[in-house]
Amino acid sequence: MVSKLDVGYAWIVAIASWVATVIIFMVTSNGIYFPYMIDYYEESSTKVAMALTLIRSLKYSCGVFAAIMAKAFGCRVVMISGSFMMMCGCLLMTYSTSIFEVFLACSLFGFGICLDHYTTFFIIDVYFKKHFTLVMSIKVGVTGIGHMMAPYINQVGLRQLIGFQKSLRNDS
Repeated sequence: MVSKLDVGYAWIVAIASWVATVIIFMVTSNGIYFPYMIDYYEESSTKVAMALTLIRSLKYSCGVFAAIMAKAFGCRVVMISGSFMMMCGCLLMTYSTSIFEVFLACSLFGFGICLDHYTTFFIIDVYFKKHFTLVMSIKVGVTGIGHMMAPYINQVGLRQLIGFQKSLRNDS
């Protein structure tokens, strides 16, 4: 199947890449969760900070591995496996009861984000030749928007979660 570059389907891929970038940056802005995690797990701030740092450090340090995987197995397989790792990390984080489980969850989540984040760059390079600079410029701009939106959206989500937990305690 031959696809035309810079038209039609390629722009859908670009929009999906921009949305993935915003989601990744909103999820990885973990400073809002820090004090709540210290209270919940009753651990030192050093251990909680180390666990949360795993997400970003794995995201940036395993980029070469993500590029090798994308070249060897294709973008689709790498994106699916990265999304599956992020899903497993989220599920483990949801049901974690110890800081060790948080370390494992953050490791899975960070590596999954790495696979997905760098594969989006590879996909844009594959689908765009003529408008590559425009698409990458928008992607970088979207990154800034994701960074600005993240604290506000995470705070709203955290308020909803705390309110939901309080309502569950009152019903019991």
